[in-house]
Amino acid sequence: AQAPAIAAAGVVARCGDMSGVSFLHSVVTTPPSGAGIGQHWSETWRLRMCGAAVEVPVEFLVTETGVTFTFRPNTGRVVTP
Repeated sequence: AQAPAIAAAGVVARCGDMSGVSFLHSVVTTPPSGAGIGQHWSETWRLRMCGAAVEVPVEFLVTETGVTFTFRPNTGRVVTP
């Protein structure tokens, strides 16, 4: 999930240089909804890039074949310059 996370953070930060990106941490924002297929939860991932900390929401869903994830750069934000 790192490549999509970096791409989403780049959109949020309006950063074209993806070198030197580092993952800082993640926080569960919506806990898992039960167990098994259909379970879903949300997290916010914080990355450092282009001199800023960037937060990008990501949603997870358990399917019959595994876990899917969707990053939401349109609701992400730059936390520090």
